[in-house]
Amino acid sequence: LKQSGLLWYNKLKEILLSISFEQNLYEQCCFNINKNNKNIIVGIYVDDLFILTKNKHDEDWLIKMLKHNLKEITINKNNKFQFLGMNFNLSMKNKITIDNKNYIENLLKDENINESVNTPASNNILFVNELEDILCEEEQNKIRSITYKLMYLATRTRPDIYFAVNHLCTKINKYTLDDKRKVNRVLKYLHGTV
Repeated sequence: LKQSGLLWYNKLKEILLSISFEQNLYEQCCFNINKNNKNIIVGIYVDDLFILTKNKHDEDWLIKMLKHNLKEITINKNNKFQFLGMNFNLSMKNKITIDNKNYIENLLKDENINESVNTPASNNILFVNELEDILCEEEQNKIRSITYKLMYLATRTRPDIYFAVNHLCTKINKYTLDDKRKVNRVLKYLHGTV
């Protein structure tokens, strides 16, 4: 059971390579092929495939090949869908929008955030009060968990919070009450911008 993910990945990789796809040198879960002067890109995440192509014929060809090798597959061809916790909207001509609205709303709900602020950090974001007591271990773990979630957002769809969150990551083993306030400020900023 532990190896099932790897076995599945190896099966998909074998299929894609057998139909002339090439594995990306930098990201092993991405494959591409040039067919009929059109580029098809396939991204793999666990048991999901993300297929990008402009040509309907190439898309149909790839789906046919996957069905032939896997027998049964589920296909989602909506213009709006979720992938890796992100919402993709392909319904507008020549434009793709990506957001983490559901992820943010769940985070705000979990932390009971109902207020908004205009910026993710105040002017004293870099100020460190060395005299302030470090939070108890339970609070440390909670703030650490929220900070990890914020870093996920900052590196995916919300670069506007990156500076504040990156600073908070430097405090990962010694959060204080002031750091907790800084985390809450980022959350309040997200509340106002979601």
